[in-house]
Amino acid sequence: MTVKELDHLFLSNTFNHKYGAHIKGVNVLLPKYGDIKLLLVRKDTHKEPDKTKYLFTTDHTASAPQILLRYRTRWAIETTFRDLKQANMVPA
Repeated sequence: MTVKELDHLFLSNTFNHKYGAHIKGVNVLLPKYGDIKLLLVRKDTHKEPDKTKYLFTTDHTASAPQILLRYRTRWAIETTFRDLKQANMVPA
């Protein structure tokens, strides 16, 4: 089953509505990787609001809101490095 197919199994009213997004964490088994936690993010008011995001973590103790906040924090770091590379300020 693909992540997109799994996402379609859940109705929006089963999602947690926090931090400007609809989020749901589910535990899944990925062949070759083992047990992971998958975060389904819909209607995110953060970056790319019209796209459903699929975030993975091996931290089974983290809540869905915690995973979303970690993603948002790290996303800012990733875009900073991208911008610095485009400005030729950091070696590729």
